[in-house]
Formats: sequence, C-alpha cells, structure tokens
Amino acid sequence: MGGAENLVELPPERSEQLDWRPSTLLVIVHVRKKYARKQALPESGLTLSEQNVALARKPAEAIPGALAGPGLMAQVIVCKGTDHLPLHRQEGIFKRQGVRLSRQTMDGWWLQTAEFLRPLYTLAIRVVLASHVIHTDDTSVKVRDAWEKRKYTGRFWPYVGDELHR
Repeated sequence: MGGAENLVELPPERSEQLDWRPSTLLVIVHVRKKYARKQALPESGLTLSEQNVALARKPAEAIPGALAGPGLMAQVIVCKGTDHLPLHRQEGIFKRQGVRLSRQTMDGWWLQTAEFLRPLYTLAIRVVLASHVIHTDDTSVKVRDAWEKRKYTGRFWPYVGDELHR
C-alpha cells in the first residue's frame, strides 16, 4: 500500500537561480602561413630574406603588436570608464585569474585606444554642436573639498576644446 505502485506522478516544481561566472581570458593563436621561394628573385632592392620569404598578413589590430585583443581592451575600458574600477583593482582581478597585466600596460591600452577612437569622438562633437537643441543631465553631485574641508553640491559640464559648453 505504501510502495511505488501507490504513487502518482505530479507536475514537477521548478525553481530558478541566477548565477555568475567570472570573465574568461582566452589565448587566441594566429597562425600565419610562411613560404620560401625555390629560386631566388632577381635583385629588386629587397634584402635576401625579403626576396625569398613570403608571409601572410596579420589580422587587423586596433593597437598593432599589442597583447590585448579587442574584447580585452573593451573590458578594461568599460571597467575603468563606466564602472569606475581603477586599473590597480583590475590588475588584481586578472592576477587572481592567473594573468599578470600591469596597470601601466592597461593604461597604455587605454591611451592608444583613445587615439584610435579620436576620429569617432571628433565626429560626435561635430554632430552634437550642429544640433539645434542639446539635452544634458543636470544631476547634482556631492563634492568634498579636501583642501578647504567642506562639502558642497556640484554639477558636471562637458568641455569641448578649450571652451565650456552648457
């Protein structure tokens, strides 16, 4: 009476749980084919090795020769610029994941990426300044002046060039 023959299956209960897996660092290996000529080319102004060895091109890179791929550079920039996570903290996060990336290296990526994106930034400024109306966020922020030891309310204003635009 109390065995399996006395049980009726009911619909299962379902529950969900939200979990997070830390970011994953990948090593992407680019293999470029390399060929040697069977017969040397006639003198062309190139060195002997340039004349006789042909190498496939590398994939396009935002920062030529950099260790970081576009995804890692985006991670560093978003963490620093949007999430306000300083580079020394990112350095510790990567170290815990088994990769040593110095803050100086990441700072170099930050600066080189800014230079790479400068044309897009310049275009965005031109588009905004050509607009008839510009909306801004005038949310106040609490500011602590360490020198004068006082607190006050401030606002952020965007700078373009050497002028202050409100």
